[in-house]
Formats: sequence, C-alpha cells, structure tokens
Amino acid sequence: MKKQAWLWAMVILLGCGWAVGRAQQDPNSAASAPARVGVVNMTLVFDKLQIIQDLEKIFTQERDKVKAEAEARNNKIKELQTELESGAFAKESADYQQREAALEQLQMEGKLWLTREERRIRDAHKKWFEEVYKRVSKSCQDIAENNGVDLMIADNPIEFNVPDSNALVSQILQKKVVYASPRVDLTADVMSRVDADYLRDGGASIIKLAK
Repeated sequence: MKKQAWLWAMVILLGCGWAVGRAQQDPNSAASAPARVGVVNMTLVFDKLQIIQDLEKIFTQERDKVKAEAEARNNKIKELQTELESGAFAKESADYQQREAALEQLQMEGKLWLTREERRIRDAHKKWFEEVYKRVSKSCQDIAENNGVDLMIADNPIEFNVPDSNALVSQILQKKVVYASPRVDLTADVMSRVDADYLRDGGASIIKLAK
C-alpha cells in the first residue's frame, strides 16, 4: 500500500515538472514574454507640441483683446468720475444724479463683463488642454500597439533650480521613472505623431473659442 502511494506521488510530481517545463518553453507563456515598457517625457510633450504653441498664441491674443476692452471701459468710468469730481454739477442736480447713476451702471456692467470673459477664457483653455491630452493619449496607444509595447509610463525630468530642498525632495518622490534606457524613450515618436495628426486635421484653423 505504501509502495503504491509512493508511486502515485512520483507520477504527480513528474507530471507537474513536465507542465512547468512546457510553460517555460512555450513562447506564448506569460512567463517567457515579459511586458515591454515605453517612457514618454510629458513635460517636453506639453511644452513643444505644435498645438500647444498655437494654443498659447491664440489665448494670448484673446487675453490681449479682453485687456484692451477692459481698459476702454475703465477709461469711460474715469471720464465720468472726473466729470463728477470737477464740481461742474451740484450734487443735488438732476445732471449730477444722472451721471452718478450712469457711473454705477458702467462699474457694475464692467465687473460682470470681466468676470464672464475670464471664465470663458479659463473654460476654453481647460477644454483645449483636455483635447491635447486625448490626442497625446491616442498617439501613445497607437505607437505602443505598433511597437509591441505593453505599458507606457509618463516621466518628467527633475528641475534642480528650485528654492529649497523640500521642493526638490517633492519632485524626487513624485518622479515615476528613476532610469530608462534611451531605447524605450518614445517621446519623439509621440510628439511626431501628435503633430502630424494635428496638421492633418487643419492645424491652428481647428482652434475655435466660444464667444
């Protein structure tokens, strides 16, 4: 009986060993195909992409327009204030009260207008950066699939020109990649793909801001 149990144990062990050996030799086995990793410098991507350059130019122009309009509104307010402070009208007169009411109206409308414009630009800026991220993400996926890459990791370089060690340590602790071979750096490929797709779609002409 003991001899029979011993024989069965040997059969099971040999069977397990054969299965493990087959798994190790199988090219489709997960153990024999380690995941391939790619690295993308997201700081460089979001700094150098053509769509980012165009966005910053367009939003700078839009902010300048708002600034110019705000200055024009403020000039009208200052003109009315100067007129009221000149003493040309008695404070009890209808002319003075009419101008004072107009001044208050301009001030209120100016604040509401500026708040609305700042929110419009802020919301549009956020919307377009979401679009940029979607384009970057899609390009990362396409490049990974074309190159047999299983995992793409975002990496950002450490900026040593910081005020103190706390700021430096914070960067170090947040850094996702300590070392990556240049062979797995796909930053240039991602940027080229994003730029090519953006120009194919029409470049800066596709950037529209809500009024």
